[in-house]
Amino acid sequence: MRCRQHNYRYTLFVQHTNGEDWQTEKINMIVAKMSWCPAADVYEVNDKIYVTLEIAGVDFDSIEIVLYEDAMVVEGKRFLPSIPAKGLYRIAEIRQGSFCFELPLSISVTPEQVESNYENGLLSIIIKKNSSKL
Repeated sequence: MRCRQHNYRYTLFVQHTNGEDWQTEKINMIVAKMSWCPAADVYEVNDKIYVTLEIAGVDFDSIEIVLYEDAMVVEGKRFLPSIPAKGLYRIAEIRQGSFCFELPLSISVTPEQVESNYENGLLSIIIKKNSSKL
């Protein structure tokens, strides 16, 4: 698992290229997420934020925690074994492929303030708040 930090805010940029005022035109665009979001529990105490993600079957080395000025993003991938060529799914409820969990933060944190543990399919993240801003 890796933890990185960016010194800018987490946002989605949409570029309008025809040179006209974007506010006067109707923008015809559908933004579709190409990833799934794992189930999560998040709670906060005075000096820490606790995050637990349910990501059973995800390889620990594929998990990446990215810190922005205003958000924490956890990304990774889960792939299940493929079924035989003549196989037919009767039930397919387990999400596969890339996942992305986004948590807005009201405080700025650094990788040194983040602890993580992955055990029994649960990723536990503890974010220590900056004591000067409590």
